[in-house]
Amino acid sequence: MIGILLQHEYGLEHLHKLKDSELKMTLVSRLELTKTILKTKSFDIEHFQTSLAMKQERRKETLMAKREAEFLQWKIPLMKKIAKEKVVYIAQLDYPGYGTYSISFFKNERIEIIETDDSIWWKGKSMDSGCEGFVPSSYVRSNLESIELFQYAMEDQHVPVPCIKELKSQLLTEDEKASLFLQSIDEDPMLLHALREAKKLKKEKITGKINWSSDSLSLYNLSASQCKEAIVMLSSGKYHTIALSRLSPESVLSLLPHILQENKSVSLYIWNTPLTHDCVLCLCDLMVANTSLRELIIRYSSVSDKGMACICKSLHHNSALTDFFVISNPHVTSISGQAFSELLLNNSKLTHLKVKWNMLPPKSLKLILQSLRVNKSLQKFTIDERSYEALVTNHTRKMDKRLTCD
Repeated sequence: MIGILLQHEYGLEHLHKLKDSELKMTLVSRLELTKTILKTKSFDIEHFQTSLAMKQERRKETLMAKREAEFLQWKIPLMKKIAKEKVVYIAQLDYPGYGTYSISFFKNERIEIIETDDSIWWKGKSMDSGCEGFVPSSYVRSNLESIELFQYAMEDQHVPVPCIKELKSQLLTEDEKASLFLQSIDEDPMLLHALREAKKLKKEKITGKINWSSDSLSLYNLSASQCKEAIVMLSSGKYHTIALSRLSPESVLSLLPHILQENKSVSLYIWNTPLTHDCVLCLCDLMVANTSLRELIIRYSSVSDKGMACICKSLHHNSALTDFFVISNPHVTSISGQAFSELLLNNSKLTHLKVKWNMLPPKSLKLILQSLRVNKSLQKFTIDERSYEALVTNHTRKMDKRLTCD
């Protein structure tokens, strides 16, 4: 009996062990199955998310393509219409029309532009007076050109204008960027000049040049790689006369510190190089501390009225510069005239100031002459014949012997 009971107990124990083993196997199998199902579901979810992202991207591309098509549908007829019509610009400022070949016009006057071969002086015809001749390009603008320049600035990855690059990087809508763009070219006429030059040079594929002699370095329309090459050459310290011609604001900002910080350059010649607001600030900061530069020449539409005023202010206590020439800058007008006058009252180092073929009115020239009477260090003040005749006609006092014209 005891044996039977023991066998029965052993059988029950064996049965329990068998059931536990089967139960464990069942649980393990179910767990593995659950993991497989979850893994499959996870893959399905990931696949679904990828598909959804691709569909959203395709939808976005389709929407952009649709908008571009709508824009082209609007633009193509407009461009065809414009191609048949005259290229009309609006005058932003009054222009007295100095010289035989230029025409005079008033602000908001419509100017038909005939030729734009030269970047500074365009050939045009006043649609009010009918007169035909040359006009300063920075005095006229058109809405169509502003739109085209904005598109160029936004689409070109290498537009060489730092403030435009900064605008592009901002998290703004296209309308907001366009509004800031128009505001910027309103405030700084050199910015408009810089963008026109950059677009033109890119279209015409004009290559840059670096020319040098024993002690002079001439830099023309440099690319980014050429700027690096020029910086290496400037670091040698053997070039004392530096000429900057048709450079972009980006190139100017890269080069100026290497030209002026080392205090080895003696002459700096800036020609047809638009000094935008940031370039002017950089130049002014460097000129305040510079002790080597003796000659500074800014010519051919390189500076605005406000820009020239800033430069003059930075020279008030400069102890090195002796010759300061400002030539053929159409935006140098009455604000600059006041700045030149204050410069002569504060600077005792300048010996020759040359202000030729700008847009200084007779009142500004008289103001400069008044300061000249106080300044005893300036040996020569040179103006152009047109300005000299205007002064002689309206001036009753004896002319200062230091005043010359050429």
